[in-house]
Amino acid sequence: MKHPQKINSLEALNNAHSLAIAPFLFQASSCLLKFEILSFLEDSGKNGASLASIVEHTKLTEYAVETLLQIALALNLVEQKEENYYLAKTGWFLLNDPLVKVNFAFTRDVCYRGLENLDKSFLEQRPAGLG
Repeated sequence: MKHPQKINSLEALNNAHSLAIAPFLFQASSCLLKFEILSFLEDSGKNGASLASIVEHTKLTEYAVETLLQIALALNLVEQKEENYYLAKTGWFLLNDPLVKVNFAFTRDVCYRGLENLDKSFLEQRPAGLG
């Protein structure tokens, strides 16, 4: 039985590209949390924060912060208005929602490394790669 396609070809292509880069997006999101960029933006509130203030806060290079912010913009974790950055709704949930926090931490701390062996787990019918 064939499933009817509910999306057009361009959406399907976009989904395929998203899958191809998903690990990078997850890891960059993890860095945004680790380097406290999202929490800094939350604390900055309605004033937002400039690139320079984020660099000063994180002690990362301007290049590193810009790269993370570009990814955060693409993921709708942050918004940019003129020269300042602000925490977006998706970023707020990543930072504050208890279930999202638990799921993210579980994926990062328990599952991520083991996922490399998912094929082995299916073949061997055991949780390979978690030991």
